[in-house]
Amino acid sequence: MVLTSFPGSVGHSAAGGGRERTRAPAVQSGLGARRTRLSHDVGGVHGGLSGGVVALSEQTAEKRPPGPTNIPLLGRALELDPKQPDRTFLRWQRQYGAIYSVKLGVDTVVVLSDAALIREAFSKAASTGRPKGGLFEMLGVERGLILSTGELWHVTRRFALFHLRNFGMGKARLEEVIREQVDDFLAQVVAPNEGCPLDIDKSLDIAVVNIVWGIAASETLGITDERVLNIMNKGKELTEKTKRFNWFAFLPVLFKILPKSLTQVDVVLELFGYARKHLIMPVIEEHRRRFDPTAEPRDFIDCFLLEQRKDPHHFTDEGLVQTIRDMFNAGSDTTATTLRWIFCCLCARPAAQRRVQAEIDAVVGGSRPPSLADRQRMPFTDAFIMETQRLADIAPMGVMHVAEAAFELGGYTVPRGAAIAALFPAVHKDPRNFPDPWTFRPERFLDADGKLQPSKALMPFSVGKRSCLGEAMARSELFLFTTVALQRYNFALPAGCEHDLSRADAGGLASPVPYKVVATRR
Repeated sequence: MVLTSFPGSVGHSAAGGGRERTRAPAVQSGLGARRTRLSHDVGGVHGGLSGGVVALSEQTAEKRPPGPTNIPLLGRALELDPKQPDRTFLRWQRQYGAIYSVKLGVDTVVVLSDAALIREAFSKAASTGRPKGGLFEMLGVERGLILSTGELWHVTRRFALFHLRNFGMGKARLEEVIREQVDDFLAQVVAPNEGCPLDIDKSLDIAVVNIVWGIAASETLGITDERVLNIMNKGKELTEKTKRFNWFAFLPVLFKILPKSLTQVDVVLELFGYARKHLIMPVIEEHRRRFDPTAEPRDFIDCFLLEQRKDPHHFTDEGLVQTIRDMFNAGSDTTATTLRWIFCCLCARPAAQRRVQAEIDAVVGGSRPPSLADRQRMPFTDAFIMETQRLADIAPMGVMHVAEAAFELGGYTVPRGAAIAALFPAVHKDPRNFPDPWTFRPERFLDADGKLQPSKALMPFSVGKRSCLGEAMARSELFLFTTVALQRYNFALPAGCEHDLSRADAGGLASPVPYKVVATRR
């Protein structure tokens, strides 16, 4: 299950209003029929909502942003695309501009689609809250890294950052772990299928999960491990089941008055608890049996158990379970999905693939594998990855923030209790930020001298105080997977196949339309 969301998707917030404002230019929606389709398919809501969304509770009429007229009780909730709600938010953005408000059931939502406003909002301490209640409360996900708030969030995030760095995030140990997984992926999945069409989705998932699991539990999961395959299947089933909650959560009372056969709450709770019961808790209990507080901690779980002895109030067993689950969500689902897009773009844009390989050959050669130390001398490779992230927008609406105190933003007041999120596709496809936005062009991130030139409008890991905890690790994974694979292999689509870089019409993270690759030795 992916814990990205848009306003009302599982939590609850209050309602409110504001005054008319000059409309920002709408985001252009593509060039030609193919790009028009791409504008709809890829224009999702990013792993954090780059056109922010702010649910307001107590705003005066003169400060209400423009927006569609609301229907009593329902607002405009019934207009949301159930599979890709970001499409609906983008349509409203084109009509009402960079800041607008819309009522979704019991929530009033203000949507931001301006990079500067998103950075300003998410940099404020007052915006670090998370939504509460609804399905979040039922699942108990408010105890981990992603949805905890207040003192618990501060303590947990500080602890996680320190120990993830201790166990290699961005350091040599992590590099070894990543390279081992890339080697296993190439040896066990790619090599036996050279020259044949190959579906790499599931094996990519396991390879990336193994990196996180190795840091968390000092354990490696086999590509054919039944536990892993079952958990992945249950996770996909859970994602499908929870789609319906995007409707129920706008009116939380429905959970109480509708029969469970309709809401399927029990089924969702059982699926959500599967990984806890069959993987996470058994490993925690094994760690507890072997735990020696006088010995050097082996992994993240050992560190947590040690801290639990000092501070049992903040470091609970359920907190450990949810923190590990959050590490999986934030550290594996998103990275694996981005890698699927990277391989898709490599195959669909062979000229860019050849240029990355030329850079690998020039900087690394063939006598040793690429390393993180090579990255600063490989600007085009970094630019290729950035362009893939910009175009893919894998988490179109990310995770909502909540205002813990009122603050001013863009001429409006965001009241205490307002939910805040971002509509990143509106930023990443804005021609003012990225000219000709529907063209895949890595060179946009290079200057005239060919040096890397990042853009502040690119926010694949969100921004601010609650930006992605594992950003450094994810960047390392993406770089090493890409370069090690391309050093050894050419990747192409099967003969006669094409891919227009469009997005699969499904919920959860935005994945490319399914494809297969054909790998050949260089």
